[in-house]
Amino acid sequence: MKVLLVLSVSLLLFGQTDEGTAVYDKYCSQCHGDQGAGDGPAADFVDPKPRDFTTGVFKFRSTQSGQLPQEEDLIRVVRDGIPGTSMPAFGHIGDAKVNAVVKHIQPFYQATIDRDKEEGFYPPQVAETGNPPKINDAKIAHGREVYLESGCGDCHGYQGRADGPSALTLVDDYDAAILPANLHRGWEFRSGHSLEDIFKAFTTGISGTPMASFADAISVDDRWDLAAYVASLSSAEEYPTSPQVTGALVDELPQTMDDEIWDTAQKAYFPLTGQMMWDPVNTHPMIRSVSVRAVHDGTKLVLLCEWDDPSYSFEGASAPEAASDDDDWGFEEEGSEEEGDFDDFFSDEEESSNVSVLPDQFAIQFPTGIPADNERPYFVMGDDKNAVNLWRWSHDGSLTAVEAAADGQTGHQNLWTEFVGPVSISNQIAKGRDKVSENSEALEIKGQLHYRNGQYRLMLTRDLQGGSDNDIQLEPGRFVPMLFWAWDGHRQDSDAKACISSWYFLNLEQPVDKKVYVKTAAAVALTLLFLWWATRTAKRRALEAPEQSNPQSEELAV
Repeated sequence: MKVLLVLSVSLLLFGQTDEGTAVYDKYCSQCHGDQGAGDGPAADFVDPKPRDFTTGVFKFRSTQSGQLPQEEDLIRVVRDGIPGTSMPAFGHIGDAKVNAVVKHIQPFYQATIDRDKEEGFYPPQVAETGNPPKINDAKIAHGREVYLESGCGDCHGYQGRADGPSALTLVDDYDAAILPANLHRGWEFRSGHSLEDIFKAFTTGISGTPMASFADAISVDDRWDLAAYVASLSSAEEYPTSPQVTGALVDELPQTMDDEIWDTAQKAYFPLTGQMMWDPVNTHPMIRSVSVRAVHDGTKLVLLCEWDDPSYSFEGASAPEAASDDDDWGFEEEGSEEEGDFDDFFSDEEESSNVSVLPDQFAIQFPTGIPADNERPYFVMGDDKNAVNLWRWSHDGSLTAVEAAADGQTGHQNLWTEFVGPVSISNQIAKGRDKVSENSEALEIKGQLHYRNGQYRLMLTRDLQGGSDNDIQLEPGRFVPMLFWAWDGHRQDSDAKACISSWYFLNLEQPVDKKVYVKTAAAVALTLLFLWWATRTAKRRALEAPEQSNPQSEELAV
């Protein structure tokens, strides 16, 4: 008994810790460090970098501008995580452990607590928000006006795609460059996509970033309308990934990207990620998805591809006016203490230093032939045994600038960026990432490009069949593997350093054989004829049958 008592005391004094410490050591210290300084052993290998608690700067709060968060704010972050960052959700460990670890980290920023107490800002006060109004089209339209008049577009762009004139020149409180959020990707909003979450971001601001509080600059009603407009630009859930691009059969092919036929064509959504299999890898993929539509007329295929890219980059393009050789062109330095990826409104982003500009690029990858048994070439540009066919566009700066549309000429022309024109499409053969060559006998691929306010639209037209043996032969009714590449020249993407998708499929609708209609009509006619004959026969037999006597009637008559 004495031995057990001594052992229990020893464990209590030397082996056991309080629950918060145990949880922190198990789940948090690897990134945030033993003393919460964001310097754990995994800090250099995660993206974005972990939070340094000792600074006392917390982005996502319900409290007034510049104040520390409430305990409930930290509980929410630990429980739900921060979308798109290296901070996962820990709700699975249970409320008791979440609450305990939140209490454990408080001593890490005790100096900030003491300072705020002296200055009268502690305990932190919750920002007043009021009750959310009922949202309608009028409020969303007014929110759009507030968005432009309040200068939101200077960073987030005219249409909210993070392409504003100041977007590439922003820095945070640590003098590290930082990029605004793309408001069309609501599932990446760090502090949530609900109306209340967005309103709270306008009201409290995002500490440590260029996103200030607008509580004094914009009225409560206008902030609600602004939140309604931002919420209307996207959904809280990422669009479902499509298994294939379905090419509808049409009588007449579209000649432009604004043709009405695209309104009815099925849109397929494909996520992209950084290429990580070969050096140089892409650890900070900017282009995160592409949407694709397709139509064909039995002889030609037309594809319409759309993707967001806030920087319009081509070979020889000049830097933003605020940038210099000492700046990092809108990218954070390696080792920045910023936690979030893409932080302005709801997030933050860290980048590596670069000052040159490479061309934006986009490519669609096919196998050179239809693989047997559903096998596909190696997805990073094939290999020596299984080559791939690349339809590739590279920005040469030849597009024509377009004036702002009428709705963009009311004092906001500086936010409008639009270029359009025909582009050259290379038809390439790849037998590996470093074995790419032009397909000299390839089918011609015609291209049209349109860039407007942070979004590229590329229309490609090619014959279904013909060309060289290395040209993919497209056949209606047959599933053809396809894969997508995108390069952001502003971020020094080139060669293997790119954004890439998984393999998916292109499926072109088959024309319906006219004999099917004849056979169907004949079958219907025969069916109707049989029904008529059966009905006529039944009626005739009913009339010819002798009348049977009714025994009960005869009995009554007697």
